[in-house]
Amino acid sequence: MASFVIYLISVVRIMLKFICLLSLLWWAEADSPTVDESKQIVELLTKIRKEVNPTASNMMLMEYSDELENLAKTWLNNCTYPLPHGPAYPEYKDVVDVLQTGSSKANASFDLSALFDSEKNAYNYENNTCNSSCANYRRMVWSTATHVGCYRQYCARSSNWSDSTYIMACLYRPVVLNDQEKPYKNGTPCSACPYGPDCNHNQCTQKQMPTTSTTSTPSSSSSISTGPSSSTGSLEPTNSEQPTTSVSTQLPAFSHLIFAFITSALYINLSS
Repeated sequence: MASFVIYLISVVRIMLKFICLLSLLWWAEADSPTVDESKQIVELLTKIRKEVNPTASNMMLMEYSDELENLAKTWLNNCTYPLPHGPAYPEYKDVVDVLQTGSSKANASFDLSALFDSEKNAYNYENNTCNSSCANYRRMVWSTATHVGCYRQYCARSSNWSDSTYIMACLYRPVVLNDQEKPYKNGTPCSACPYGPDCNHNQCTQKQMPTTSTTSTPSSSSSISTGPSSSTGSLEPTNSEQPTTSVSTQLPAFSHLIFAFITSALYINLSS
């Protein structure tokens, strides 16, 4: 009996060490933007939305949202795709994503300018068409969006991702995509603000809007990226057309590794 207790203690110690090490490795592969990076994200979006051509009459000024960052984290921690939606996920209502992916963190950075630069010129406002991929650009300049939150996660190769990759996702709210609708109304800046004529950086302020959890204030500066299913020459589907995906029922990959280790350790010790 005593030897069995000693055996159990040794197994528990090994398990705890392994879990601690695995947790450190896991968190090293996932991160939120720093305070400075969050500000830069908002500053870039402010600049992009300020400088749309033709000018926008109803463009909302954006803020950073911790709530959206946490939603992005919940989603990416499961390495699923696409973004959850539908009655089972009310927290993701009127939320859209913009993804930047790459083989390293540098290629999936919180700097969104590269993607913006590559897609801006592909969009034709007059015809509301794209001559190449521009779905991300349309989302970045969707006039109703008032909040953004971002997160980055490393995901192993799976049915959702063709290769192991870093994924940086920024979530925007509120946005209800419609491929027949232009992302904003053309006109004199702030002439069609939904909450009065208050204007900042050619964008409508949110003075009279209900407040949401936010952490930074808008400014001005410079970019975002492509997801696994960016289309060429066509606009993105509405949220209702995307397949439903589960977040709560899919365990992160490291939990499977922990289970495999525990099973192997018990098998080896019981067999000896």
